[in-house]
Amino acid sequence: MRLHVGCAMWTHKAWPSTAERLRSYAEWCNAVEGNTTFYATPARDTVAGWADQTPADFRFVLKLPRAVTHERRFAGTELRAFLGAIEPLGPRIHALWVQLPPSFGPADVGALATFLGNLPASYRYAVEVRHPAFFTDPSALESVLTAAGAEWVPFDTTAFFTTPPTSDAERDAWSKKPRLPLRTEALTEHPIIRYLGRDDPAVTVSGWRPWVARCAAWLREGRSPTVFIHTPDNAEAPTLARQFHAEVRALVPDLEPLPDPEPLTLF
Repeated sequence: MRLHVGCAMWTHKAWPSTAERLRSYAEWCNAVEGNTTFYATPARDTVAGWADQTPADFRFVLKLPRAVTHERRFAGTELRAFLGAIEPLGPRIHALWVQLPPSFGPADVGALATFLGNLPASYRYAVEVRHPAFFTDPSALESVLTAAGAEWVPFDTTAFFTTPPTSDAERDAWSKKPRLPLRTEALTEHPIIRYLGRDDPAVTVSGWRPWVARCAAWLREGRSPTVFIHTPDNAEAPTLARQFHAEVRALVPDLEPLPDPEPLTLF
């Protein structure tokens, strides 16, 4: 029974700089979104460095390159190069994250089924969709994901869009983040949640209360969820991720606590 929590990145301008930023981040959180792999496949030596800087129980959810999911829609040779580059992470790879563009709709589900069926069985997969029709009738997508043993990743922005933005960071996120119906069901034993709060930590915490209860219920069922906490500026995201873990643990006392970080390493 594990709850992994983390952020959208392991380095941020608001966090003090260190020589090994990932190592410092891993003292605060036990998971991270690998968003950078969407834009470019890292060198294998770089990935080996990521493994060296993280403990064995740290987990990465790595986004597939946009050339695979957005530009060539599952065609091309980029996937092979990506899979070769990430091998040094080994079991630290919690899941490979297939984030699909808003243009990917129900008519494309067959192509997704074929793609998932051809992926290496050595990895776990998680799919994020942005087309509204999937939330109106999820049955076809759920059937494909279930057959592949893949998870459906919700990006919960409902709390963020409750009231108008009040800062530059919130205004920027207001124009870029998706507005989709809330989805709370898990398809596998390893659900992955992405949650966007506000710059005000109190509002962020208030908005995630249903997820605290949901994660506690999943843990009692024997599932092991992973939750990524986002805010528009992300300045307090690692602290908030640890708070989320603590709130779930208050409901599930058998959950192992996060290790105490070294003082003054990050914040």
